[in-house]
Amino acid sequence: MPEIPEKSLIAFNKVDKVDSETWARVQQDYPEAVFISATQRLGLETLKMRSLQLIDEPVKAIAVPQNSY
Repeated sequence: MPEIPEKSLIAFNKVDKVDSETWARVQQDYPEAVFISATQRLGLETLKMRSLQLIDEPVKAIAVPQNSY
């Protein structure tokens, strides 16, 4: 697992395409993450609210390869 900055927002997209076992494992590994599906409009308000909470904070972006989970 990559090192995650203390003040961060992790978002997983396309959760409507993931099987329930994988989703449960990722939710356990990243309990503070936001899980979204743009097509299903799932989690978008949560993502918006969490993003606004961080907007005044300095943010360091990290890149995680798509298939690293």
